[in-house]
Amino acid sequence: MAVSRNILQLPGKEYSQEEELRFRRQLEEYLQTISTSLSYAESLTGQVSSLASKRDILSVPEVGITEVGNDEAAYYSAHVTVPATGTSCAPTSLTYATVVSSWTEDHANNWAESSGNFTYTGNGTRRFLVTWTMLCLYSSYINTAVSLVGKITKTPSGGSAADVAGSEQRTPFTAYLTTAFLTSYFYNQLSGSTMVEVANGDSIQCRYGFWSQSASTKTVTVLSGYGASMVVNIVPADNLP
Repeated sequence: MAVSRNILQLPGKEYSQEEELRFRRQLEEYLQTISTSLSYAESLTGQVSSLASKRDILSVPEVGITEVGNDEAAYYSAHVTVPATGTSCAPTSLTYATVVSSWTEDHANNWAESSGNFTYTGNGTRRFLVTWTMLCLYSSYINTAVSLVGKITKTPSGGSAADVAGSEQRTPFTAYLTTAFLTSYFYNQLSGSTMVEVANGDSIQCRYGFWSQSASTKTVTVLSGYGASMVVNIVPADNLP
């Protein structure tokens, strides 16, 4: 039951509320780990020959680059307006739109975005919690059942993108308005979260698309000027089970 020597990331001089909350969370986790380890060491009375041996239980050797990487601050937060565009959807199937680019960065450390790819630039291999939200007004002609879908994909450095298992989410199909001209309108909000393990140079993408129930190919159009947007947040999750 070893206690890690990871150094807590102290908030900077002009720290944000997010940095303070992250520090408090890490401190609480660290104190809980110490408490658990002490209880374990105390339970070994009569089984461990000396106090020095018990102290050894509470320490771990340095393990190099991975440990150093875990001590680095690494996070990302950004938002983007989803452009007004049409997506040609195949009959009764799921079609993903083009990756949205030109994100506006809100907070970043050891992550960077380019053309819709969020790339980890820190050291070592780490695990992150990725959360995302999308708000979208869209329409389709003679098509009354279209679901908004979102997911996270991961692209290893030099490799190809693949879905992150369990990250895909979707809304109900129901339109909130169908006009006399047979155009259906849908207004949906969708969000999701997933764990992703990445190494330096790996990237992730936040994708959206539509599941059309029509028996023929239909175009689904995102309407601009109605708050169509996406938000993504990436935070460390190294110590989560």
